[in-house]
Amino acid sequence: MSGDEAVCDALPVCCQLLGLRGLACLAASSRQLQTAILEMIPKDGRMLLEAALKAAVTAASAAASAAAAAPPAAIDNPSAAAGQTPPAAPVGASRSGKEFNQCLQAVIWLLSLTPEAATTAGMTELALQIQAVPLHWAKQLLAAGMTVSYAQLVRAAHSMVAGVEVWVQAQQALGLQEDIPEAAVTICCPSTWPSEPLPYLTEVLQRNSTPDLLQLAMNCSMQPAAEAAARSLPAQLEPQHICKLLTTAAKRQHVSAAANMLELAAVQQHIDAAAGGIAQHDDC
Repeated sequence: MSGDEAVCDALPVCCQLLGLRGLACLAASSRQLQTAILEMIPKDGRMLLEAALKAAVTAASAAASAAAAAPPAAIDNPSAAAGQTPPAAPVGASRSGKEFNQCLQAVIWLLSLTPEAATTAGMTELALQIQAVPLHWAKQLLAAGMTVSYAQLVRAAHSMVAGVEVWVQAQQALGLQEDIPEAAVTICCPSTWPSEPLPYLTEVLQRNSTPDLLQLAMNCSMQPAAEAAARSLPAQLEPQHICKLLTTAAKRQHVSAAANMLELAAVQQHIDAAAGGIAQHDDC
């Protein structure tokens, strides 16, 4: 048995131990191995795809941490105030950014070889955990067959994943018809906003002030969407939803939105009630 044949027999184990990068190195070493690996990927591609997506999530988080450690820009970004998504930190500017690009290139390649994996809910859930995914990558993932439902989008927003609105923007750019409500499309797509977006977005949210849509708006990168959410809280909103919105505003650095919320009488009542409960607990 030749060396290549022996390696071919061990490829399933190599797939588990070496991962995608190791298999790529093996494929580059021999045409026979390249053929064998390409034949094997449709069978084991889902495992590799999951690993590549997890690596992309990790790399994106590292890139976000590096960007957060950089000198801060103005919190109320002028482009965000104008209804535009604030410019993201250069994706390839750091080692983690380059790794992120490599991971998503691998994901796109694997999806081309295992298209049935694109519609797997678990893969989409992983993709939605990628922080601040660039629009061009979201478009490529959707074009490769991934689908993002409103329920999945909302879960990502409740997990406070940065930039989930980009998936809706990508769907609209590609003309994909999913189950995203019109109000959510409006909130996520600044290209649909008028020149003075805040009154318009506030009206949209006041007509559709569900906790999920408010959370999606507050989690958006765009300042007007967050401020509109802060101005659209229904009087009967549960305390846990108010707390979640305030936490999200802080995480997304929506200072104006958080300040507007704190000025509301209903929010102050919940804060006072919570403070009273803590004081009673301390007295016990």
